[in-house]
Amino acid sequence: REMLTTFYNETELLQAPGGEFEMIRGYASKIAEQAARIAGVLTVWQDMGASEVTGQAMQCGITLAHYYLSEANRLAGAALVSDATAKAEALREWMLSPSWGKPWLTVTHALQRGPNRLRELDAVMKAIARLADAQWLEPLPAGTVLDGKARRQSWKIIRD
Repeated sequence: REMLTTFYNETELLQAPGGEFEMIRGYASKIAEQAARIAGVLTVWQDMGASEVTGQAMQCGITLAHYYLSEANRLAGAALVSDATAKAEALREWMLSPSWGKPWLTVTHALQRGPNRLRELDAVMKAIARLADAQWLEPLPAGTVLDGKARRQSWKIIRD
């Protein structure tokens, strides 16, 4: 019982905001019950006539439950895409689409014609920086003339 209580308390703390299991709180909140069930099955597997769970079976149940919890956390983390990455991807898709159709990009054009979720300068600049880091955009020299205007900042769109 002490092992299970300790495991429960540890996983509860890790579900707090900013904790390791915050994103899988629904699963993590039930993991101690799962550990107890696993320990029960292991006990009965070893001795069909057992009347209580052994310490060894409980430790094995906790170990297995912790593994499943870690895997759930890993998979949930792999499925998450940050807001900044999602905005950069929205900009990338728009700038490669026929609706833009130009081989270059400026901040002004992205703000005025780009995806609706990128209507703020800070969001556009972060998305452009991510795309440049990922080599989807290549900076053009300051003063490059695009649409009849010399541009302080502009980028060549890399389509490959």
